[in-house]
Amino acid sequence: MPKPLSLALGLLSICTLLIRLPCVGQKKAVGIKVELGVPCPGGVKNARDILIRYLPGGKLWLNEEPMDDATLRLAIPRIMQYRARKDIWIGADNRVFYGEVVSLMDELTHGTPDLTIAIATRADIGPVDPAELKALAAQQGMLYPLVNVPPPCLAR
Repeated sequence: MPKPLSLALGLLSICTLLIRLPCVGQKKAVGIKVELGVPCPGGVKNARDILIRYLPGGKLWLNEEPMDDATLRLAIPRIMQYRARKDIWIGADNRVFYGEVVSLMDELTHGTPDLTIAIATRADIGPVDPAELKALAAQQGMLYPLVNVPPPCLAR
């Protein structure tokens, strides 16, 4: 007669290995979908219409608007709720710690689980800091700087 412990282990093995379904009390692990930009094919409009700029000291910008962390976390699900493709771009200043950026990405995906985050590099978006963009514009004698950055797309 088999012992109760061996029966329990046998049942657990069947549940996890053969059926491949989560056992009672287990949740399926879900990660963050992160992509890198690729050059857009000819004729494609700017695909990065939602850009979060992350500056030192926890300063955040949503497109051209400064925003605190709590407001940003509420804004992204509201913006994305009617979109078929839930893509955002995050550009972080090189003085922002990697862990801070990952923490922001994690927070944003809690409000919008099917969100895809694209990492925007300086080559993709030009300077991350809006003050640096204004200085560049002033240097060029223009209202908005010409950064000559082609809009990136997501490879799908």
